[in-house]
Amino acid sequence: MNRNLLKLIVACGAVCFIACTAPQKAETEKWSERMARSEMKRFPEPWMIEKAKVPRWGYTHGLVVKSMLEEWKHTGDSTYYEYAKIYADSLIDTDGHIKTMKYLSFNIDNVNGGKILFDLYAQSGDERYKIAMDTLRKQMAEQPRTSEGGFWHKLRYPHQMWLDGIFMASPYLVQYGSTFQEPALYDEAVKQILLIARKTYDPTTGLYYHGWDESREQKWANPETGCSPNFWSRSIGWYGAALVDVLDYLPQETTGRDSVMQILQGLAKTLVKYQDPQSGTWYQVTDQGAREGNYLESSATALFIYTLAKAVNKGYIGKDYIQPTRKAFDGMVKTFTHLEEDGSYTITNCCAVAGLGGDGKKVKKAVFLGLMNNFVLIVVISVCALLSSVQVTEVAMIGWSQGIGSWAEIVGSLFTILAMLTTYWSISLALSDIVEEQLKLSRRICWVIATLPSLLMTFAGLGGFMEFMRLAGGLIAILIALLVVPAYRKASREPGNSLLGKWGGAGMQIMIMLAYFLMAVGNVVTI
Repeated sequence: MNRNLLKLIVACGAVCFIACTAPQKAETEKWSERMARSEMKRFPEPWMIEKAKVPRWGYTHGLVVKSMLEEWKHTGDSTYYEYAKIYADSLIDTDGHIKTMKYLSFNIDNVNGGKILFDLYAQSGDERYKIAMDTLRKQMAEQPRTSEGGFWHKLRYPHQMWLDGIFMASPYLVQYGSTFQEPALYDEAVKQILLIARKTYDPTTGLYYHGWDESREQKWANPETGCSPNFWSRSIGWYGAALVDVLDYLPQETTGRDSVMQILQGLAKTLVKYQDPQSGTWYQVTDQGAREGNYLESSATALFIYTLAKAVNKGYIGKDYIQPTRKAFDGMVKTFTHLEEDGSYTITNCCAVAGLGGDGKKVKKAVFLGLMNNFVLIVVISVCALLSSVQVTEVAMIGWSQGIGSWAEIVGSLFTILAMLTTYWSISLALSDIVEEQLKLSRRICWVIATLPSLLMTFAGLGGFMEFMRLAGGLIAILIALLVVPAYRKASREPGNSLLGKWGGAGMQIMIMLAYFLMAVGNVVTI
């Protein structure tokens, strides 16, 4: 994350802090305004944030622009609203599609930018914003999950939950649920908060580990707990900010709300414990103080100020937290703000990035091994057939046995059984998906509908297993031929989906349809 991100984190935190600590002396310009105007001066076009060369949809842009909207609501100055609207309109096209967002990456960071759209939609009534919000809601409905239902941080980071992800998505989901009457999202947001707390909380320190890998495959994952090794302050800051933002829209009667409140209160108590006594700010690695290489870090400090100030303002924690929050804010200004020659302000000592991620080499290795397995099997079958001294019969293993030994018959028979089972499995899954899509029944019922009739007909002697496989394969090929192109054309219109790119033109689509029709004919017609 670029340092410029912090300018508006501070702004948002300052607004909440100032609001909760009245009375106060009059100022010509509050720190929130100074930082907001500095950011707009630095980046005349909001898509330029983080020194971007072209417009892009990103969580940092969303964070800064959301802060601008908060400043608009706080001051009534429409300049901030217009700045936010410029960003949205540069990234959302006339059909409501979010430009540059790769939907199929299932990156939870994408959702954070959607938080700006609620105010824009309420103010303008522009349906483009609603379509974009629905797209992000759809992403979270389809987001890959852990076995207990926790959102993966990204598709390319399988089995991983990060504290960051709670901030990115949970406040969005509860606000969407509140705005568009989808109360089930309250439970979803609470579920994510409580689940990651259960997985990452350390009772010894009262802190939360940055990430958790359910598979325990990542090199950073503790083999017993799956947690990352350190307490990264900014990730804990993300989590704290998520808690206070979620509570904005979480009805009192929501199951688990009290648990969220308890987590927030416990976190507040812990944060004060690790606050640097001299500066009032916090270290990059929360619990390691002045250890060599560690340093006082501005982004975490800003997020902690935001969490504590808003929690005090909302009555979630007691007024005894005002003093440490004030100390943190004063320390933030004194330690990290820098006045430039042009009159703007910048923030120093901001961590650029401290992500966890996945092992790309492992992914490439898995793909390679998968392809190699298929290649080896094809080679084995071909060699066996060529080495056979007799004509390969309808059941090829007989010929192999006669030609190269009985072991070939055993191996070949096992291979044939596995091939039949996997074929039956894949065809049944395909049929089940089609039934589910059309009838909107439960997945288990669709599985029974897809598998049971063919098995009963086989056991009743009405036809052979292979005949049913051949006919089912032909029918599915016909269905795919009729559906694959319309499905492809629909998917290609999803935001950020390039799919086959230049190879996905009309010629390729026609070839795909012909191939499936030929496959269908080959399954039905005996040559």
